[in-house]
Amino acid sequence: MQNPLNQNYARLKLHTRGGGLLAAMLALALCASAFARQEPPAPVTPEATNDVTNAAAPALPALPAPPEAPDQAEPDQDWRSNRHENHPVIFSDFVVDAGVTNHGDAVVLKGTTKIDGVQTHDSVTICGDAKINGTVKHDLVVVLGSVELGPQAEVDGEIVVVGGHLQRAPGAKIHRTPTVIDPGRIPGLGGVTEWITDGLLLGRPLPFVKWAWVVAGLFLLINLLLLVLFPRPLQACVDTVERQPIGSLFAGILMKLLVGLLTFLLIISMIGIVVVPFLLAALVVAFLFGKVTIYRYVGQQLGRQAHLDFLRAPAFALLLGTAIFYLLYTVPILGFVTWGFTGLFGLGAVAMTIIQKFRDERAKTQPPTPAPYQPAAFAGTASAPADPGSSPTTVAPATALDPTLWPRAGFWIRLCAVGLDFVVFLAPMALLHNPLGHAGPLPFLLLWLAYHVVLWTWKGTTVGGIVTGIKIVRVDGQPLDFAVALIRALASVLSAAVLGLGFLWAGLSREKRSWHDKIAGTILVKVPHGMSLI
Repeated sequence: MQNPLNQNYARLKLHTRGGGLLAAMLALALCASAFARQEPPAPVTPEATNDVTNAAAPALPALPAPPEAPDQAEPDQDWRSNRHENHPVIFSDFVVDAGVTNHGDAVVLKGTTKIDGVQTHDSVTICGDAKINGTVKHDLVVVLGSVELGPQAEVDGEIVVVGGHLQRAPGAKIHRTPTVIDPGRIPGLGGVTEWITDGLLLGRPLPFVKWAWVVAGLFLLINLLLLVLFPRPLQACVDTVERQPIGSLFAGILMKLLVGLLTFLLIISMIGIVVVPFLLAALVVAFLFGKVTIYRYVGQQLGRQAHLDFLRAPAFALLLGTAIFYLLYTVPILGFVTWGFTGLFGLGAVAMTIIQKFRDERAKTQPPTPAPYQPAAFAGTASAPADPGSSPTTVAPATALDPTLWPRAGFWIRLCAVGLDFVVFLAPMALLHNPLGHAGPLPFLLLWLAYHVVLWTWKGTTVGGIVTGIKIVRVDGQPLDFAVALIRALASVLSAAVLGLGFLWAGLSREKRSWHDKIAGTILVKVPHGMSLI
């Protein structure tokens, strides 16, 4: 059997004659694989040595040595000095240190871009500053921020700064004329950029910007002026919120849609363009009245809950409610959600009040309808004796016979009951190690609703209600059935969807009824001591 080395070398000789350098490299690879696969070689005899020497008579051309790659000696050095980041950076800084080259685009939102190395592609910064003391091969764009070029900075592409300024140190190299749009140089627009970056993009209408609080103070003065000039219309709007909270919210949403559609139709009709300014002015006035209504209502109800009569006065209630909502407006995301929600709610309350006013005026012009005759009932005695030989007996107090006259359950006792129900509901899940697995929140929600519907139909309360001593009853005195329990459970989803306001209404409203109570026609009462709920 011939040695594999001799076979591969003969093959190398054949390919070298016609295949050139590439064939020789492939043959050398075959030789290496043969050496790796073969058994330990036998001792080489002189005859074998002569054969190899004779076979190698035509000398192979020397292969050029590959250039030494400094990266191979230190593989981590290439990883540290070369980056390929293309994904945007949000609410964080983007840093390219000295000696580092980034081959991707640098896109930063609400952060700072720091480049001391080499940026081979574009650098875009939105709502943040860019500090360059390295090289940017392409464009440098900063929106609502400023650019600071150090002495070692070099920018080959365009430099565009919108809503900020450009600061250039001596020695910085710019190959093209920069474009800078700085609103700070325009009187009255210096704080607009700060409000956009710290307020609008963070989802809060009232950031900690000086001029924004000045504007908020001016609106407070306008609200107090409206309260003084129009006390009766504002009181009517507050009463509407108290009586019809759900209708006010949906009326506000409908008003927004109808005003937008009506404005569009007036604009495309060309003739109605003249009416558009008056329509928008009426919408702004209704919006201001609605804000005053919501602020005053919340402050008034909090004063009632705290048993502070002076806070229930219209002016003090407005100040308290305004302070609470202004603090909410400073919270990111929640601020804009609260601002828009109160605007819709107040606008709907104003619309509902106007509609009710027209109905009352129309009812006054129509003749009154005579009420049907009803015989007077005697209170305090029964209509007939229970036994012919016995005398009439006194009826028990109404508060003991009629559950609708029992004390109402407020927000905090309801919250305690819900917390206990949540513990009872999750206990089997924990013992069974979450049998629903990764099914998502929908099965939990359905089981949560089913838990309440079953217990409400059976006992009129839940486990948490039994512990806290509260019960659901219908306002008409009829027993709570499955249909009413199902409607109340489904309506509770609506109470939760409007930022939980439907649940909070049990603590804000005078009658202590949540939104799902109003929809289902139920009330939550405290059971007298000594009466069992089981």
